[in-house]
Amino acid sequence: MLSKTLKQGDKVLALLQEQFPSYHPLIGVAKIAHSTDDERLEFDCHKVLSEFVEPKLKSVEVSQHRPGDEELKVIFEGDFEEIPPAPDTPALESQGQEVLPVDEVLMNLELGEAKVG
Repeated sequence: MLSKTLKQGDKVLALLQEQFPSYHPLIGVAKIAHSTDDERLEFDCHKVLSEFVEPKLKSVEVSQHRPGDEELKVIFEGDFEEIPPAPDTPALESQGQEVLPVDEVLMNLELGEAKVG
């Protein structure tokens, strides 16, 4: 008869294979998936089979801010008034916009004023 060391599922499979020597339930499901015209049945078959060949994925919550994250402050030092505009870039004055010296812009930012240019 059947060995006591076999798990219950192995015992059932062995009994089925005594009657149907080439039987395996996953092969049977695969045969159904490839022989049906019913798309829903085909999908369900592949869904069952995928659990045996691919790990089941779980959703994981991702947040952008975690407790303990630190803020990054950037402090600019130096003479920024001497930096020329980027090449091939029209000057802001030619576009009708006011141009403030860099130190005034930085002062406005430190004072919390919105006007920067």
